[in-house]
Amino acid sequence: DPDKAAIFKDKLVFLKNPNEKINKSQTDRSKRFLKALGSLPKKIVYSDGSEHLFGKTKIRFSPALSHGDNDYLGYVTLVVVEDKQKRFLHTSDVLGPATNEQTQFIIDARPDILLTDGPMAWTTKDAVKNLIKIIEECDIETLIIDHHLLRDIHWKRKIEDVFKAAEGKTRIVSAAGYLGKEEDQL
Repeated sequence: DPDKAAIFKDKLVFLKNPNEKINKSQTDRSKRFLKALGSLPKKIVYSDGSEHLFGKTKIRFSPALSHGDNDYLGYVTLVVVEDKQKRFLHTSDVLGPATNEQTQFIIDARPDILLTDGPMAWTTKDAVKNLIKIIEECDIETLIIDHHLLRDIHWKRKIEDVFKAAEGKTRIVSAAGYLGKEEDQL
């Protein structure tokens, strides 16, 4: 939110590269955001494909990947945060994971905790297949589903096959559920 740029004062800001793999809408938003940031941050680092070490914590970003199953909606970077005990991966806004490239990045990262935005309720087929593949190939303790899929009151039914694949292996919860709160959907 460009109106709340002050939260970035004296911070290190990781930002998807506003000059590469970007669509018109993202270009316009990034210009507004960078203008609002001005000289507030200590430093701005383009995140695409980068890796950073802070003490014993590593932060790693994917290359720019599709925001969804094609390039029309632009690109995002996925982020992995890990220390010696846990590896957490946030998919950003990939609408799923909807593509093989997104799925492979997640599998290669081998997260213990995966926070995914989940598919939009009417486009779940490929994302369900990809989530099952991730569960089968990784030792994910917790899969947190949020954002798009939670717009559907019956979100659990939409990914019923993912719950079956996770049985006895991976806990699946909404972001609210992970925090021990009740879901409060629109």
